[in-house]
Amino acid sequence: MTTDTSAAPTAAGRPRSLEADEAIYDATVDILNEMGYGGVSIEAIAAAAGVAKTTIYRRHKTKEDLVVAALGCRLHTAEMELTGDFKADLSSLISRIRDNMVDNHGIRTISAILVEMERTPLLMETFREKWLAQRGKRFVGFVDAAKRAGIVRADVDAGVVRDMAVGALIARTMVSGYPDASYAKLLANQIWSSIAIDPSRTTAAS
Repeated sequence: MTTDTSAAPTAAGRPRSLEADEAIYDATVDILNEMGYGGVSIEAIAAAAGVAKTTIYRRHKTKEDLVVAALGCRLHTAEMELTGDFKADLSSLISRIRDNMVDNHGIRTISAILVEMERTPLLMETFREKWLAQRGKRFVGFVDAAKRAGIVRADVDAGVVRDMAVGALIARTMVSGYPDASYAKLLANQIWSSIAIDPSRTTAAS
């Protein structure tokens, strides 16, 4: 059994183990992928991670919170600084989504959550609030900055741009398998052509 060793303290001052966190999240995602959300239990995660159930309960009060936290950890991407070349920034955003969906098996994990949309609405609510909303802010930041620079049309909606990117990647997976990096670039070019005031202009005027 893995025991908690000191690492970053919790809000209550109790030491937490980053090693235990990693083991818990790995076990959660593995079980979710293999058995679906119905097969996820604190008992099964604790056994697979080699920790006590109390170790998990100290971190997450509900199964929904645990699953969403594990997804966020496994599909984490570093914050992206805009470069000023907005077409390149859009391409980078879409490539990061593709990498998580394909290389990190994110689409498989998210599919397991989508199956529960009707049966476990609290899971979807938690997923939207704590995971999707945070990642959607990246598209909002991109679109807002591009509008201020006079590069992207004023009527462009950041949520729609996000949906165009994610939806196309999911649709491509369903039709012909996981999209490769070249498809992500092609997709970025197509979306750029539909939102830019002048697609040939990608940076703000000096």
